Amino acid sequence: MGEGFAVQPTNGNVVSPVDAEVVMIMDSKHAVGLKTADGLELLIHMGIETVQLNGGGFELFVQEGDQLKAGDAVAQMDLDYILNEGKQTDVIVALTNTPDMVNRTIIEDEKSVEAGSSIGQVDIKA
Repeated sequence: MGEGFAVQPTNGNVVSPVDAEVVMIMDSKHAVGLKTADGLELLIHMGIETVQLNGGGFELFVQEGDQLKAGDAVAQMDLDYILNEGKQTDVIVALTNTPDMVNRTIIEDEKSVEAGSSIGQVDIKA
């Protein structure tokens, strides 16, 4: 899919990592697509193989067309439900158009972060 990073959630709050527009929501509520004003496209994929839950365990707070600021609420994951269904809760943020982007820097260090704090930088130059 592209470069990105994964977050191991300690609670079920999923927030936008960037200022962006919501451009896609999967019917199964487990994935949300974002696009920044500079053209970077991101996919927030909540859990692993969670498409099989058909929306169970996810409450979305956004709709397609919504404008988000970094740190805005996107979804709530019911971590216990997801784990009890035998799925993993990792949240993957994939940069889906990285071949189109140049001079990008992705955080590579593992560390704990609070929602709304900076974890790295993505520089875009077309």
